[in-house]
Amino acid sequence: MRLDGAIHGEVQVEKRLVLGDGSFVKGNIQAGNAAIKGRVKGDLVIKEALHLLETAAIDGNITAKTIIVEEGARYNGSCKIGETAAAAKN
Repeated sequence: MRLDGAIHGEVQVEKRLVLGDGSFVKGNIQAGNAAIKGRVKGDLVIKEALHLLETAAIDGNITAKTIIVEEGARYNGSCKIGETAAAAKN
């Protein structure tokens, strides 16, 4: 699923979520994989890989199996990465 607009509420995606540049989510996100260029104000629980691209801005806690953070991306919150972290939240 790709989002290029704004959502106020929870987002749940079984497979891949892509938040485009300029997108905004105010609410928690659960997804299999995610690539984020936009802003998120809420917690992220990603079963597999999370990719924060250069314009990503996260205000919330992150839980994922793996994470890639590009230069310029930022997040404010706790970050739990690894097999056990992802399994505990799912």
